[in-house]
Amino acid sequence: MSVVVYVPARSGSKRVQNKNFLPLAGRPLVYWTLDSVFATPSIDTVIFSSDSQEYLDRVAQDYSDPKLKLHLRTAEQAGDKVKLFDYLAAEAHNLFAPEDTVLVCLPTAPFRDAQDVEAALALHRRTGLGVFSTCAFDFPVAFGLYLGDGEDGDWTPTVPDSPLLSGDTRSQDQREAHHPNGAVYIRRGSDFQDASVTSFFVDAVPYPMPRIRSVDIDTKTDFAIAELIAGTNLHRR
Repeated sequence: MSVVVYVPARSGSKRVQNKNFLPLAGRPLVYWTLDSVFATPSIDTVIFSSDSQEYLDRVAQDYSDPKLKLHLRTAEQAGDKVKLFDYLAAEAHNLFAPEDTVLVCLPTAPFRDAQDVEAALALHRRTGLGVFSTCAFDFPVAFGLYLGDGEDGDWTPTVPDSPLLSGDTRSQDQREAHHPNGAVYIRRGSDFQDASVTSFFVDAVPYPMPRIRSVDIDTKTDFAIAELIAGTNLHRR
């Protein structure tokens, strides 16, 4: 049995072009993720996967670690409408053994560190379940509302017992809610060949992380926030 990390870095980002190789504090974004998994003692193999041969060549040049394996996807396999879990389920027989422990670490979450990866693995071993990393929303989700389609200002609360209707609008009184942050997903290799497992979240438990290490880079604004955090070392323990 091996512990295998899969790091996907497609080249076709629409919001921020070539996002995965843009410099964050002087280092390509995806390298922050690669650095953290290579620094994790429990990891046996790191699969760097991309539809860009240029990306693969750069990683091969900059990382000489024997744990590294390169994986080339087609442009169709890396399309923006392709769900990563579905792709891995279709290609699992080429990537992992059923008895392997498989981690997926997205490069858009650069501030997870080796301690996070080890802690998530410990949770997986302790529970025998899948794991997905999370962080708290920065504002109570109970205050959410849907805007109407028209121009007459109509709206609908996202939850039936909304504090917007009850008047209980003290944010301190609201229950903290979490969301996945993309830093770490863990599954057994056999899960990807099990038709009853349809996502990273089926039969899985959350591994909570602080928001400062949970920045998810999707826009130029996210990149600017990450630059500030990296430049001031706010993400360091």
